[in-house]
Amino acid sequence: MHDLSEPTSRMRVRFSEIKSRDDVFTEQAPLRRFKKQAIQKVSVSGGGIVATQNSDLNSRFLQTSIGLGIPLGDFDNILGATPSFHVDWMDSATVIDVPHTLYNVGVQFFWRKTLSDRWGFMTIARPAVRSDFSTSQDAFRIFGLALLTWKYIPNTLSLSFGAVCLDRADIPLLPAIGMTWRPNPRMRFDLRFPESRVADRLSKNGRDSEMWTYLSAGLGGNTWAVTRRSG
Repeated sequence: MHDLSEPTSRMRVRFSEIKSRDDVFTEQAPLRRFKKQAIQKVSVSGGGIVATQNSDLNSRFLQTSIGLGIPLGDFDNILGATPSFHVDWMDSATVIDVPHTLYNVGVQFFWRKTLSDRWGFMTIARPAVRSDFSTSQDAFRIFGLALLTWKYIPNTLSLSFGAVCLDRADIPLLPAIGMTWRPNPRMRFDLRFPESRVADRLSKNGRDSEMWTYLSAGLGGNTWAVTRRSG
């Protein structure tokens, strides 16, 4: 009896080792880049800024969007299109001539291309109307971003450089430089200008879904076409 039980014990050890390797693969497997369907995501977000003095500005916002994926030949080459509607409600002191409601309505197009094992290219263009809907003069604006990325250390460290067009009255164009560092599968540091983000993965379900928490900082503000109180 003792001789028969020994191989069974070894088989259990081997099975445990195989299961452990599968768990590691599941932990590190990347998400699928795109779903094989037209609708990629639906998003609703909101927030606000609270004034600290009577002469400051209170604001709240709500944004809704639908992410669409358009295959360019196959699902490995996707053009992303995201229509969105963004509204800001402003509560300001009478000395600040700002309309109560501002709108930002447009469509963002996203395209990424792998140039080689180390080099990649991505571009974003978002034509939009930014206005209080009382005037159309100078309301049409285009946000644009073009980036070259270089995988300095594959799967760990990437460098990027390019330009971003904000199409704002005060800041029309800025350089876009930065780095993405992933010291492990759970942590991600997107240290870029004009916006950076530090993210931590809370949970993962294979290649289907992940849950993250993040902290970001960047350049805020925008330009809208409005009608002043004077007309």
